[in-house]
Amino acid sequence: MLGSRVAEVSTLVSQFVRQHRNLKMLLRIFTFVIAVFLSSSVLSERLTIPELKPVDVYQNLTKLGFSKSGPKKSSSAIPEAFAFYSWELSMKNGEGSYDVEIFSDSGSDVYKIDATLIQSRALKPNKASPEMLEFLSYLCTLPYGGANIQTAKSWLEKNININKATTDIGGVSFTVYSPSGAVRMLTIEKKQS
Repeated sequence: MLGSRVAEVSTLVSQFVRQHRNLKMLLRIFTFVIAVFLSSSVLSERLTIPELKPVDVYQNLTKLGFSKSGPKKSSSAIPEAFAFYSWELSMKNGEGSYDVEIFSDSGSDVYKIDATLIQSRALKPNKASPEMLEFLSYLCTLPYGGANIQTAKSWLEKNININKATTDIGGVSFTVYSPSGAVRMLTIEKKQS
C-alpha cells in the first residue's frame, strides 16, 4: 500500500518535471514532499504500546540474570523516518537459551517485543516446558496502559502449545508461536487498527 502511494506520487512528479525547466528546484521540492509523506505515513502506522518504556522491560530482565546490549540505532543507511532503536537481552542456562528484543521509535517508547526460548530438550512433542510457560507468563505481565495481567496469563496458559495463537488485550496484540516442543516465541505489539 505504501509502495503504490509512493509510486503514484513519483509518477505525477516525473510528469510535472518533464513539463518544467527548473529541474534542480523541482527535485528539491520532490525530495522534501517524499520525506514528509514517508515520515507521516510510517509514524502513523507504527504505534507504540501505551505507557511501556524500554527500561521497564530490560531492567526487570537484567535483574533475572539477562545480559543486555543496546540501545542500538538502526543503520544510518535507513532514512530517519524508518529509524528505530533496539535492545537485545539474552540468558543461557542448563534449560536452554532465552532471547528478547525490544524495539522503539524514539528510545523511550516500545512498539514491539520479540521473545524466543529454545529449550535444550523437549518434554513431549509440541508441549511447552514449565520454564517456557513461567518466562512467557512473566513477559505477558509487563505493565502497560490497559494491561490485564490475569487475562494475559490465562490466555497464554491455554494457548502456549498452539502455533500462531493471537489475542488482543487492552489494545495490545499477543502472538505465541510453537513450531516445535523445544521452541516458543512470543510477540507483543500495539494492535494495528
